[in-house]
Amino acid sequence: MTEGSLLSLWIAGALIAGTLVRMAQLPPLVGFLLAGVIGVQLGAPTPHTSFELMSELGVELLLFTIGLKIRLPELLRPLILTTGLAHIGLFSLVMMPVVVWFQPGNPVAWILAIGLTFSSTVMAAKVLEARRETRAFHGRLTVGLLVMQDVVAVVLLGVLAGEAPSYWAFGLLALPLLRPVLMGWLDRLGDGELVVLGGSVLALVVGGALFRFLGLSGELGALVMGTLLAGHVRAKQLADNLWAFRELMLVGFFLLVGTQVTLDWQVLQLVALLTLLLPVKAALWVLVLCRAKLRSYTGFLASANLFTYSEFALVVASGALAAGLIDDRWMGALALSVVVSFILAAPLARYAHRLFEQWEAPLSKLQRAEQHPDDQPISIGSAKVLVMGMGRIGTGAYLYLRERGVSVVGLDADPIKVGPHVKNGRRVLFADAEDPALWRTLNLDGVQMVLLAMPDANAQEHCTLQLRKLGFPGLVVSGTRRKAAIAAIEAAGCDMVFDVADAAGVGLGERAWEQLGKPS
Repeated sequence: MTEGSLLSLWIAGALIAGTLVRMAQLPPLVGFLLAGVIGVQLGAPTPHTSFELMSELGVELLLFTIGLKIRLPELLRPLILTTGLAHIGLFSLVMMPVVVWFQPGNPVAWILAIGLTFSSTVMAAKVLEARRETRAFHGRLTVGLLVMQDVVAVVLLGVLAGEAPSYWAFGLLALPLLRPVLMGWLDRLGDGELVVLGGSVLALVVGGALFRFLGLSGELGALVMGTLLAGHVRAKQLADNLWAFRELMLVGFFLLVGTQVTLDWQVLQLVALLTLLLPVKAALWVLVLCRAKLRSYTGFLASANLFTYSEFALVVASGALAAGLIDDRWMGALALSVVVSFILAAPLARYAHRLFEQWEAPLSKLQRAEQHPDDQPISIGSAKVLVMGMGRIGTGAYLYLRERGVSVVGLDADPIKVGPHVKNGRRVLFADAEDPALWRTLNLDGVQMVLLAMPDANAQEHCTLQLRKLGFPGLVVSGTRRKAAIAAIEAAGCDMVFDVADAAGVGLGERAWEQLGKPS
């Protein structure tokens, strides 16, 4: 059987497994992982070369599209460096006895322990993207910490290989000077397939291949390249065009991780121990972040995003294996631990906001009295209408009401959106609608209507429940992109729910009617 035919069968198996776990309310990626584990345990031949290629392309495209949504200066703040390094130090101390027990006398035990402190960039990025929280404060914090871990991983790989990045790598510091050139080139690509091809070249060649050639991580290069293009008018179009190809390639990544699992009794013992230590890893994240003056809400959501073991731990372990410093059993145990952590992290990430509500009382005791500037409560003043979610839909509603003399204020969890609104003289504030502390401190006296324009239907349902729980007597109006979510939002207490596609069609018809009524 050819490599291509074999790959097709594995992808078909991943589809079946993904469909089954989706029926159990788990993300399809859990099914892809299990397909890899089950397939290799049954002795199925694997197209390993194809998996590695798909994995490399998928991860780099994922990080490139994440980079399109963030700003590089935000990743270099002292908060990221201090909390990231503190967690690495603390959790590696927890892991050292485990590594020494399983790999006694290993000269690179400390490197393996540090590798276990890393969290999965792919898993966190997919969770944040699915919940549209990449630009929320905890989302930006998560991405920054992951990038810092990736840099540490590059250093560890250099130590294992006995090599350092090329001196030419310092030339990459000049990449920001090329930003206008890259922006102009992207403008000249037009629409269609050239945009997809151009984005792929930027992510995989200028980003991934160039960074690898200079002795750095290709994943880091793709992220940096995406960050350089963030803010371009076509950034969202570029990310959307690459989405389908990226998702298909990531199937190969999850299958590859699953096929690296090997089983014996000692391996299973180590996997059980590493799994039991996952809550310790998450708890240390909450503790470290709260000590950095962040609220327990931010710390808990970030810890849920960082709950997993990392695919980069596998990369580091692969370097140790190639150097003859560890055996196959450690790789098998680590691969299975990564798989188990992904499976456990999927429902945790999905219900993180609800779990925080249940555990808020004990977690709030970890907060410091003085809070980080990005984590302060807000006041909406004397507005009559509150618009929650200031994307295109929310902004349109805000401007329509303000033009008619209505006192209106907007809230959004994305500071990148808030900034331009403020510069244009609009009263828009940074706030996370799924933050329980917001609902405790939000004064709705005088507010007659709340418009819910967040892109996530679950967030709209949650906000409606919170408004009614507070006894808000005014109107709650929602615009959703998911027809299937309308009933749930109405059941939560929303007075009117509109399908935004239908509403856009009505708006278009009204404008057309106005034009027909004008004299020619």
